[in-house]
Amino acid sequence: MTNTSLLLAKMAQHGYNKTQLADKVGIHRHTFSNKMNNQSHFTVEEVVDLAETLELTATEIDIIFFDNQLAKINQTVLSKRPDYTSL
Repeated sequence: MTNTSLLLAKMAQHGYNKTQLADKVGIHRHTFSNKMNNQSHFTVEEVVDLAETLELTATEIDIIFFDNQLAKINQTVLSKRPDYTSL
């Protein structure tokens, strides 16, 4: 699920409207609008292009495109690993 409000904020920060950004990353503007409105999902390639264009951090990518699920997965994986710091 795309965090539309944060994506719009990053677009504004970089001076893009929906049509300009869609053109920049090679997505038809109608398709881009559908994806921004969560009627369909961005592909991995589109996320990469958008992240590069908008200079998104890994955390921003996670929050905007993955509903912060990557951080949650990372925490779960790390919590199951043995603690080697006490050795």
